[in-house]
Amino acid sequence: MDKGSSDMRRFMAANSGLAQRSEFGSGDYYAMLDPIGALMPPLGGSVYYKMMSNDPVIGGLLLHLRGVLSSVSWEFMGIDKEVVAVLRRVKDDLFNAVIYGFYVGELVWSVDGLRDIFPVPPTGIQEIGRDKIVCSEFDLPRKKSVLVTFGSESRSPYGQSVLRHCYKPWYYKTITEENEMLGLGRFLRGMPVISAPEGVSFAMADKSAGALYDPDIAYTIDMMQQIVSNIYDGKQKGAVLPHGWNLSYPAPADKTFDVSGTIKRYNTEMCLALVDTVISDGTRGRSGALLDAVNYVVKVFVEGFNGEILPRLTQLGFIGSDAEVKASLLRHYDLAELASYIARLVKAEVIDVTDELKEKVLIYGKL
Repeated sequence: MDKGSSDMRRFMAANSGLAQRSEFGSGDYYAMLDPIGALMPPLGGSVYYKMMSNDPVIGGLLLHLRGVLSSVSWEFMGIDKEVVAVLRRVKDDLFNAVIYGFYVGELVWSVDGLRDIFPVPPTGIQEIGRDKIVCSEFDLPRKKSVLVTFGSESRSPYGQSVLRHCYKPWYYKTITEENEMLGLGRFLRGMPVISAPEGVSFAMADKSAGALYDPDIAYTIDMMQQIVSNIYDGKQKGAVLPHGWNLSYPAPADKTFDVSGTIKRYNTEMCLALVDTVISDGTRGRSGALLDAVNYVVKVFVEGFNGEILPRLTQLGFIGSDAEVKASLLRHYDLAELASYIARLVKAEVIDVTDELKEKVLIYGKL
């Protein structure tokens, strides 16, 4: 690639605020893969963790998706039972690749053989390089680790989380809920307002006002502002004011806004975003059903074993070159519980039922 195009990539990355240093190929290029810098390491893992842990819709969908995948039957061929026990634990840890876009495991062994493949918390990973993985407390050599990605584009080591397209509705839903609580608090408590006596103006507290400036008035106005702030924050129950100053709680203007409808719309967008992301990854642009998409997740796990983990264990001498991992594909009735959960969200009016949900999800529960 010529120098001009390389400089252009650096310019675009720098001006988008996403330029990051990376030892895995060109750092500028991989930084531009995700247009939202908040979702790239080192901050992205914490954002995805908050989305999964704090939002009941996202957390519930992921929990049921994990439950669907738990019904898959696995077969470990040509592998000793001690190593199989480790790989079965890894099978469950690979779900991190679905949530965060990648899974990193640290190989732990002793003279007795392989002890474990310990999952490295994605929230602590700062950078995935060609030679090492930079974590918050240590650097992990690549030769002592395994890396499995989900939905990776252009061989990015960070993959793409199924929550990636849920970020925007989740973000605005969170802000809406915060504003709702703020507005409710103002409505219930009222907004504390202190009125100045006649003849007092803010110009008297401005040093640039010349002869109008009064240091005593400036001090008093500053004290009144602190009192109002303390009362609103609950730090004071009331106040003793100088003569002429009055404290009141005027009722806010009656403004009606359909907060529940807005939150419901964002919940629906998150549900559709998660389902569509899994479907689009599973079908790679072809028209397909949720069953094919979830089976794609199974195939990603199988490829992660056979393409990354087993070859690394073969290099270290823990297994033979003929070792292989296979998994059974899911069937229609395996998705009934996931479809039933989404139907319960519709019934509880948490999300809106759409034609897309009917065609792609609810059909599996005959709902």
